[in-house]
Amino acid sequence: MERTEVVAGDVAAIGYEPLDEILEIEFNNLCVFNFFEVPNNIHEEFITSEDHDHYFESFIENQYDSDRVL
Repeated sequence: MERTEVVAGDVAAIGYEPLDEILEIEFNNLCVFNFFEVPNNIHEEFITSEDHDHYFESFIENQYDSDRVL
């Protein structure tokens, strides 16, 4: 999955697969997680957010099932 680099706290890059609704997040510590059944509007709001860490903690973390990829 292609990721877009972001300049923000712990978040290094964000990817999204719209057909499967999978949000992929790479963190600065090089861990990568996939979050499942994430609607496109959440991805759009997240990637355009001014504070990616805050958005992640408020609207993604503990809201969607996830798996660590790396």
